[in-house]
Amino acid sequence: MFVLIVGLSVAFNTLGFKLTAVFAAGGLFAVAIGFAMKNIAENFVSGLIMRIERSIKRGDILKVEGQVLTVKEVGIRFTLAKNRDNEDLLIPNSILMQSMVTNRTLSDDLFRLRAPVGVVYSSDMQQVKETLMTAATGLTWRSDKMDPVVIMRAFGSSSVDFEVSVWLEDPWSIGQYISELNEAIWWSLKEAGIVIAFPQLDVHFDEPVVESLQGLRRAV
Repeated sequence: MFVLIVGLSVAFNTLGFKLTAVFAAGGLFAVAIGFAMKNIAENFVSGLIMRIERSIKRGDILKVEGQVLTVKEVGIRFTLAKNRDNEDLLIPNSILMQSMVTNRTLSDDLFRLRAPVGVVYSSDMQQVKETLMTAATGLTWRSDKMDPVVIMRAFGSSSVDFEVSVWLEDPWSIGQYISELNEAIWWSLKEAGIVIAFPQLDVHFDEPVVESLQGLRRAV
């Protein structure tokens, strides 16, 4: 066999075929095949693990790389998901196994929705808290499994900052719900006569600057 291989090599060289180039190309091809098989194997194993553990399953709401997705099908190599723009996404299973993924429906459907709001310092803070609680409690779509929460978060530069939290059972429609929560807060505060704060800046001039401005005004 060895003699045959040597003979063929000599014959190819005599005919002008460069075996070194053929072997180099074959080596690169083998490396490429190896990487491709590695990726396929990773996705395949990841798909099996997800099916066995059921950590990600059909109907789950995920947050992956900043996008909120709903899972349509968990395949062997990739997972079919749909985003809020109704686009179909094919996600390699290895990405779901190796990345930080938020599963909003893994153990239950409850999802916490937060809305920050700031009021002026002259407000009656007890009235503010009661008004915000009334606004949150009156939302028909919130889950009654958890009571709303209103907390005073911080003393800002221009406002006293509150946060209103409610729980819902449909995290997929969070965009519409946050809008309705903000509207409820807005109208409740408005009806109660409570002013929502906005940034303000007081500017004080030194006496020489004031005199210069007054002189400029008299000159004009």
